[in-house]
Amino acid sequence: MERMLAIKVEERIMEALSGRMNLLINQADREIMVSGAIDKLMRDGEFSEIRAEIEDPDKRLDFIQSFLSYGILTEILCDFNVEDIIINNIKPIYVHHSQKGFICTNKQFANQKELDHFVQKLLFFSGRTCLTKIVNIELPNLEGRVNIALAPFGPQITITKAKVTPLSIIDMIRSGTMTHELAAQLWMYLEGMAIRPANLMLAGGPGVGKTTMLNALLAFIPDSDRIVVIEDTLELNTFLEESCSRLESDD
Repeated sequence: MERMLAIKVEERIMEALSGRMNLLINQADREIMVSGAIDKLMRDGEFSEIRAEIEDPDKRLDFIQSFLSYGILTEILCDFNVEDIIINNIKPIYVHHSQKGFICTNKQFANQKELDHFVQKLLFFSGRTCLTKIVNIELPNLEGRVNIALAPFGPQITITKAKVTPLSIIDMIRSGTMTHELAAQLWMYLEGMAIRPANLMLAGGPGVGKTTMLNALLAFIPDSDRIVVIEDTLELNTFLEESCSRLESDD
């Protein structure tokens, strides 16, 4: 399917499913939702120019999987060594690689239309419908977070991938980041010997490890305690905390 036509079709699907996506819908259910939207739009008389192509089961599945992917960023996002992705309008895409540092890739969006469409897909995947001058959103299944800033020279996008396995307190001790004594002290503060837990405040500049530390400290909270997490952008790994309530602050 010609790329500009594919973008047009994808935009109509996003309009039809607006507000129905959310972060935790799995890939199989997303494919079912998109296929259902295609059927409805076809019954309404749309997509006549590609009806034969979309009615073919194999071609339809290929189209749906392509629509639900990140296009030229898919390969980069699947690289475990890539920690951050930086997109400055349609210039070449940069990444921060865990072994190679800050490097330029050979990938970039072909034109402004493709980049704008990619931004709309990011919003759609996260369940959002409104794009403001500065917006923070999450990738599906909390695989990372995205900052989008609309600038005079086009969208400036930073994607920070979530760690597959966040560092634990044990990992931090083994790496020398934390001493046994400090780990024990923090445990005492949070657990409070089941009598009197303390309040803690973690502060610091970007990238100093606040989120890493909070993820590690979650292990010290007793299973019997209720956990309520309120974040500007969802970052903490709380999937193992069954009693946890995840909330997001209102921008």
